[in-house]
Amino acid sequence: MGNEDKDQTARNTIAANLVRLREAQGWSTKDLAGKAGIAIDEMIAFERAEKSPALSDMRRLAAAFAVPLSVLFEGC
Repeated sequence: MGNEDKDQTARNTIAANLVRLREAQGWSTKDLAGKAGIAIDEMIAFERAEKSPALSDMRRLAAAFAVPLSVLFEGC
């Protein structure tokens, strides 16, 4: 598996974790973006695995969910 494939696999896993956690809270994508202080268009790109969140974004997302940062990487 090449690096691009590994990167896409990681993006897919993080995206799935974001959607799973968001839905468990009953939040919309817009709700999560607001709680994490992330632009809605970026949040949509993260959930579609089109873009990798920066570490600072990941920290804000973990804080919004009140989970350890590692939870967002489960399955990577």
